[in-house]
Amino acid sequence: MSELSTVARPYAEAVFMIAKEDSQSADRWTEFLYSLKELMSNKATCEVMRLPELGVEKKNAFLGELSAKVLNRDLTEDENGFLRTISENRRYEILPSVYDEFRMRLLAERNILEVEMQSAYALTDGQQEMFVKALQKRFNKEIELTVTISPSLLGGAILKIDDLVIDGSILGRLDGMIRSMN
Repeated sequence: MSELSTVARPYAEAVFMIAKEDSQSADRWTEFLYSLKELMSNKATCEVMRLPELGVEKKNAFLGELSAKVLNRDLTEDENGFLRTISENRRYEILPSVYDEFRMRLLAERNILEVEMQSAYALTDGQQEMFVKALQKRFNKEIELTVTISPSLLGGAILKIDDLVIDGSILGRLDGMIRSMN
């Protein structure tokens, strides 16, 4: 995985430099790269891309057409050029990592922090807003909060922010009590 990230990094950096030209371009590149990530996560697409009898041009056209259908628009000249470069270098397997690296750069550029929250119960809009404001204050960044419901936590929530995990769940507290008694 880290090897793919290493190979993907220069591609993501190049795309990011192009996308920085304007915010609409960045959003368009995000959608395009995400479509490629999703396509390459599909087993059938990967099998087609591995067919040796299918040449570089046909693979490039196949992936471009699929992406255009997913996006419901024609690809730009830059997007086609990116796909051509990926095809010529036979680097289809790095496309998911290119998206991840690109998104990481984009979030940093926009000063946005992704936060995953596992909550025992559904949160109201007001509760989510409260968490977002508290996290904005603590990290001095805009917060992109994703909430999943996990009744197994019994109560409370777990926050995952990059490598930081803040466990405020009842299950986490019970586990802590059990560990301290042993």
